Amino acid sequence: GFFDQESCIDYLISKMRSKGYVNSTFKEEIMYRESVSSTAFGNFAIPHAMKMNAKKTGMNIVIINDPLEWGIHQVNLVIMLSFNKNERYIFNEIFEPITMILSEPENIKKIIGCNTYDEFIHTMVSLLE
Repeated sequence: GFFDQESCIDYLISKMRSKGYVNSTFKEEIMYRESVSSTAFGNFAIPHAMKMNAKKTGMNIVIINDPLEWGIHQVNLVIMLSFNKNERYIFNEIFEPITMILSEPENIKKIIGCNTYDEFIHTMVSLLE
């Protein structure tokens, strides 16, 4: 598991960098966004940058069994988002619906119960419909 918020952020960023989604300034942007205002809401967090400087638009998810301290919250689910400015429309299509889904505790239980990527995608799609 992760021992703190930053180690979780580092893990997610390293995966996104290795797949070519973000560059070396992404962590700075993520940490800046968190310092302005935490991206945790209830028991989930959606870390993202304020600028859409990512090479590619993407999503990286981690489900945490033992809640992780994230600012004043305890989170079980972290969804890191990266956005490329040429795909800014995706931000509006994705961000709002995801936060709506996650504001329902029942939905979070379903998502946290997922064991595979396919199961997660299937659950998210069914909740979006």
